[in-house]
Amino acid sequence: MASNLDKKILWQCRRGILELDSVLASFVENHFVKLNQTEKELFQLLLTHEDVDLMDWLINQQASPPDTLKEMIDKIINNHRIANEEK
Repeated sequence: MASNLDKKILWQCRRGILELDSVLASFVENHFVKLNQTEKELFQLLLTHEDVDLMDWLINQQASPPDTLKEMIDKIINNHRIANEEK
């Protein structure tokens, strides 16, 4: 993570909820630099949502995210799932 944007995004991933922080920070640390500009903008849009919504979409997977964010959320969930399988 070299750029100021990367550092800013990582800071915004600190939500104060351990599970959510872990999922978001892991994704940023491992994949954010590989995203294209549109995906980076979608990730930034995702971070503007309330923690309760992020928990429902990313952790509980009980609520349906907006269509514009569905692909990004799927990427984050898959990253988290793979990271946990490797442990």
